Amino acid sequence: MPWIVVLFCVIWIMLHAASPWSQERLHLIVGVGLVFLGMLIRIGVILQRHPGWVLPAIGNIILLLGVTTASAPWWMAGLIVAAFLPYLTGYHRHDNTFLFGLLGKREAGTASRWKGEALAASAAMLGIVVLRFLQGLLPLAS
Repeated sequence: MPWIVVLFCVIWIMLHAASPWSQERLHLIVGVGLVFLGMLIRIGVILQRHPGWVLPAIGNIILLLGVTTASAPWWMAGLIVAAFLPYLTGYHRHDNTFLFGLLGKREAGTASRWKGEALAASAAMLGIVVLRFLQGLLPLAS
């Protein structure tokens, strides 16, 4: 189900041309700022000894909101977060990881967690770049 929403959003981005630059710049600044805030929260979770599920979930949600806001309309960010909420909060998994197991288990060493956080940050920024490139690629609607 969540991947159908993502496919819809990518197709919508490809079919609609970019808004005026002033509005796009605002979307990009807010989106990148949310990505950095989400990553700061996720790094704070690594530095805690016994984090609960609340802070990682908030960091994941803000990270996903940032990627979507930077490359799509505001309403689409809400749609994506609603579709991925069970995955972001960890309710569907026992080990409460993000990116579907790429970061490893909670008991993993600190070095591998830092590599996982670097991977998450890189994937978020790459996602923004790719979605911005795809915007308006098939301008069938105006």
